[in-house]
Amino acid sequence: MLPGVVMSQSHDNMEAALRAVATNDWDGLTPEQVDHLERLLNDEPARAAQLADQQPQLGPRLAGVLDALARSEPPVPQQWEQVWRRIDTAASARQRAARRPAARIMRYWPGMLAAAACALLAFLWTVQPGSSEEWPLRLATSVEIDDLEVADGATSFVVSTGGDSGIQVIWVLDEQG
Repeated sequence: MLPGVVMSQSHDNMEAALRAVATNDWDGLTPEQVDHLERLLNDEPARAAQLADQQPQLGPRLAGVLDALARSEPPVPQQWEQVWRRIDTAASARQRAARRPAARIMRYWPGMLAAAACALLAFLWTVQPGSSEEWPLRLATSVEIDDLEVADGATSFVVSTGGDSGIQVIWVLDEQG
């Protein structure tokens, strides 16, 4: 509540309340005061028009920036030319740097490294001797399955890579496979 703003009668401290509204100090007014002020402004259109015509007060920082902007002169054509020359100079320097041979080669490094890695992998794959032992897959005979449910028409079997210590895999094939 604003100090000194008591609105017990229709025109009591109306100027103080209007100043509070004009300075955007809504937090200083209670909801009852806002309701009372609204009723008074609805009853007195001249006061409402007076309040509507007032400009809200700006903060000192914003007021200073707007004042400096209003006092400043727009750039003259020579200043615009200087700005565009700087932009063109910076753009051409960047293009010159991109045209250097080292810069062009550096762009291709990731692709060249990936191609070299693929070539090395392909070379090692063909040169490396294969495994002397193959993994013979055969039906497992020593595996016992207690319960296995498969879809109708599917075939299941267990394969092993060898002996009791080998890897056993359950394969389930459908009708088409």
